[in-house]
Amino acid sequence: MPSKLFDIGLDPDLNACVGNNTGSDDDHGYVTGFGQAALALIAIAKRQRYVDPDSHEQITVYMDALIYPIGFCARHHMELFLKRQIARVSSLRGAAPTMLDSTHELDKLFATLKGLCAKTDSRLPELLSPLEAAIAEFARVDPTGQVFRYRSSLNAKTHLADLGIINLQALGDAFAHLFAAGEAFELTAEAMTYEYGQGTYTDKLSREDLWAIAAALPPRDTWKESTTFAEVREDIMKVYSLSGRDFTRAVKVIEEHFELAATIGAPRPLLDVDATVLERLAAMESDETFLLGIDRRMWKALDAIYEVGHIDVYSELYAYRLNPPDGTKEGRAADPPDLIRYVVRVPDRFRRGLRKLGQPELMASFDRGIAKRKPARGARGQKAFENAAAAYERQVRSLFFGARAELPHKNA
Repeated sequence: MPSKLFDIGLDPDLNACVGNNTGSDDDHGYVTGFGQAALALIAIAKRQRYVDPDSHEQITVYMDALIYPIGFCARHHMELFLKRQIARVSSLRGAAPTMLDSTHELDKLFATLKGLCAKTDSRLPELLSPLEAAIAEFARVDPTGQVFRYRSSLNAKTHLADLGIINLQALGDAFAHLFAAGEAFELTAEAMTYEYGQGTYTDKLSREDLWAIAAALPPRDTWKESTTFAEVREDIMKVYSLSGRDFTRAVKVIEEHFELAATIGAPRPLLDVDATVLERLAAMESDETFLLGIDRRMWKALDAIYEVGHIDVYSELYAYRLNPPDGTKEGRAADPPDLIRYVVRVPDRFRRGLRKLGQPELMASFDRGIAKRKPARGARGQKAFENAAAAYERQVRSLFFGARAELPHKNA
């Protein structure tokens, strides 16, 4: 026998990470672990045997005994899941997370989460609904969290005496459904944490609501002359239960947001990006004087556009990259040779960044530049383009990484 039960072993693949060694999300392992343990035990209990991975011996197990750790793990998974989501949902809109660690009653925890979901975002109640029946059943059978842990209560009353039988197939099917629904809720809540972290919402409206409202509004330049705007305004206020002040606040957020402003036909300009410069960079028509004349602020803006072009990124990243919240003037930005290589090699990502930022005019300039250097058809034309692009990239890298002047610092 080893002298220590909890220590690093010889096989690194069997070393489980615990404590501060689990990454940034330290309670997810507990929630998932107890759920997976219940599912694994149910599978073993149904077969009433398992094969030892070391000795390859077939070990017999008894479902009448395993039902207790199964029930305990399933219930504890629910409790931890509810507490985790209560803390997360309550903090989506910037409030301090609600912590209910001292409570073990599933029905109260579920009611708290249900109320928070209804108040926070209209997408959440539907995702929570599939969990309600199973959680209510566990709350009825084990209201204290002690029923599957001990044979009897503190006053010597035998637990589960009124049941007598628990069918593993029925329990397994119901818990598997609950576990999958919980995972779906977890993924959505995680995505919403990132979404709400962008700050694009109001007291009564989510980002998704604002998108729907922007799409419903007529073009911005028709609001004063047309009666359509007033009619749409009344419809929106009715659908979302908004006051006049709520609607005004929503419109202000839309008008000040790159993506949303473009939706109503009033795109906000990117003041640090010159359309002519962008077109020439895309066309690979850049000489030394031209490249060295681009100020540092525009290089940072191009870097921000490229980063916004990532599929999983919101347009708010543009302002974050251009003006870091820590107040540093330089911020983090790719070097000009890298940015030019991105323009040459992955123009679709640049274009996606411009589209996310609602920049139709800059997109048109960029597309004109791309069209100018479009390779001839066929393998020979593509080869010629590859050679030209490689030569251009070498020239740019030599210019900026060789003996070169400092970049201009206009508004850096």
